Amino acid sequence: MPDGSEDARPVVLGGGLRQLPGCPGRGTHDVRVFDAQGALVARFGSEGDGPEEFRGAALVGRRGTDTLVVFDATLSRVSLIHPADGFVGSKPVVWSGKGFPVGRGLLGDGSVVIGGGMSFSSNEGFPTGVIRPLSTYGWIGPDGTEGHVLGDYPAAEMFARANEQGFMARGLPFARVTSAAAAVEGVWLGTAESWEIEFHGTDGGLRRLVRTDRAPRPVTDADRRAHIDAELEEAATENEARQIRGLLEEMPVADVFPPYQRFVVDALGYLWVEDYRGADEDVPWWTVFDAQGRGVVRLE
Repeated sequence: MPDGSEDARPVVLGGGLRQLPGCPGRGTHDVRVFDAQGALVARFGSEGDGPEEFRGAALVGRRGTDTLVVFDATLSRVSLIHPADGFVGSKPVVWSGKGFPVGRGLLGDGSVVIGGGMSFSSNEGFPTGVIRPLSTYGWIGPDGTEGHVLGDYPAAEMFARANEQGFMARGLPFARVTSAAAAVEGVWLGTAESWEIEFHGTDGGLRRLVRTDRAPRPVTDADRRAHIDAELEEAATENEARQIRGLLEEMPVADVFPPYQRFVVDALGYLWVEDYRGADEDVPWWTVFDAQGRGVVRLE
């Protein structure tokens, strides 16, 4: 994707896979800066709860030409990092919506888009069966204080179980997950219920709806087997593999794939929508729209 700036520095944030969408996973708990040749030139942060430490960090964007904005979902904190000087400030996040705050990108004024986080409480009673909890989407101001709430949207489809041993929740096979991406003038958001994407302006108002007439793609028996095989590969022991297989056999499986799985907005303001990919599909397909929501190209 085009970067749109000649002086951009390559930056990689250490991170790990996430079993549940919207829940921070294991990672390296640092920010690493690389030069144009791929050599590591700086590393900032470590694991912990103190200043200049991370628990669930994600790089959400860049303010100005060189200040990185890192959102820590676990600590509910925004940190600013300069590639040469390191940490230049941190602010706690003020957020009163459903689910813990997860950073999704930056608006043009530096506000941090939030949404997709999920939380469960024994005080409210743990859910069981197929669930899709609500998560509040909106944004906070550059100083970390709550700015605007778009509303509550269904986050990710999961299968939950509560018993005397405790509570667990795991993403459903071929789960629908709400996707969001920040642009300069607003937020693209889609719940994956159908091939429809909303664009909300910085005042929260609905500005555009993008739709296609693409038919849903059916899930085949081969897709189901590939999904199970991929899940079992993650098991550390045979006993864990048996537990995962038993759980997957208990879960319902969708008849069709979700319409998409990820949104990205590039530096030119184009929206890239990635098709949902099954476990054995290695090559991504993208549909690209301009800032007004007009289809531009479809790319492999």
